[in-house]
Amino acid sequence: MLRLLIRKCLEKEMADSVNPFDAYELVELLPTHFEETSEQQLILYAQMANLLRITYNYGELGNVDIKEITHNFCRFACNAHTITDAELRPLGIGLYPVISIINHSCQPNCILLFEGKKAYVRAIQEISEGMEVTLSYVDLGDNTLTRLQNLKLQYFFNCVCPRCLPKATSDKMLDNDHMEGFLCPIPKCKGLLITNQEYSEKMLCKTCGKETDKSKVLDKLKSFDCYLDDGLRHLSIGNLGRAKQAFEKLDQVQTSLLQKSSLHRIKTYDNLLKICMAMEDWVSALVYCHKAIKVYERVYLPNHPLLGLQHYTCGKLEWFLGKADDATKSYRQALSILEITHGSHSELVQSLKVALQEAEMEALYIRRLVE
Repeated sequence: MLRLLIRKCLEKEMADSVNPFDAYELVELLPTHFEETSEQQLILYAQMANLLRITYNYGELGNVDIKEITHNFCRFACNAHTITDAELRPLGIGLYPVISIINHSCQPNCILLFEGKKAYVRAIQEISEGMEVTLSYVDLGDNTLTRLQNLKLQYFFNCVCPRCLPKATSDKMLDNDHMEGFLCPIPKCKGLLITNQEYSEKMLCKTCGKETDKSKVLDKLKSFDCYLDDGLRHLSIGNLGRAKQAFEKLDQVQTSLLQKSSLHRIKTYDNLLKICMAMEDWVSALVYCHKAIKVYERVYLPNHPLLGLQHYTCGKLEWFLGKADDATKSYRQALSILEITHGSHSELVQSLKVALQEAEMEALYIRRLVE
């Protein structure tokens, strides 16, 4: 916010050299949703604004309007973007006013990527003339109801994109059920549980037809949080062995309740993959990488960069373990996605192409030895 205020001050002094696509006046045009913001949040913004006023005035940069800063904090909350590296690891936040005017869709035709502080909007499918350019504001790995709730809470609108609008309440529930992947509690059945359309507090097994209280299923899922918390606690202090045990236990108990492709298992597999790689347990890391890919394929769109990056990681592990043929297949799958999302000239894709070429040459050499 202080940078933004300084920018405003400098633009007044150098009006002729201001980039029209990077001007402070564009920030003022962004919506604040001030009226929809909670009183508690507005009080926090006002307190931060007062702190900035003191800092700003101390630097003798001029008077500051607390109301203006409070409104800008509101703008930040619903317009700022998370800046990431090429592998989508968060580095910070930035305000890109021109990109902020791009509307949301849960079935977007573009993604937002960064090279340093520079932002790029890249198409991930064909965009016909006159078709609106869209980005996703939320994690597309969440189910429909969760996405709708998050969009309403942070961005103050009801999503009417193609993925959400055509669906009646019953269809949204079914979409949630398939992504969450709850299993029938009958040991010999293990069919998929779906929400009873006539009584949403109940779930029915698609295989045996047995009815189960939805609250019991959700309570059991919540009871697993202790393993997640334990694993994250040990991971935060570098106790990899104990962290691995906790997440392995979580994976074990989730198997009794959730399908392998359930979205609830993403965190489990991702953390186990991270831990195993840190422990240099490459064989186990590859196992969890394959498991994670199954979930990613289920919950994300075909050209989502996270899916491409997961295939890339899988290829690296297979290559390290001497599985050149498997590595070649994984690298090719990664390339088919990341060339679209990151561009063929990006450093990430160039490195991937080199790795693919090495894997192809190694696989060919091994086949000739066998022959």
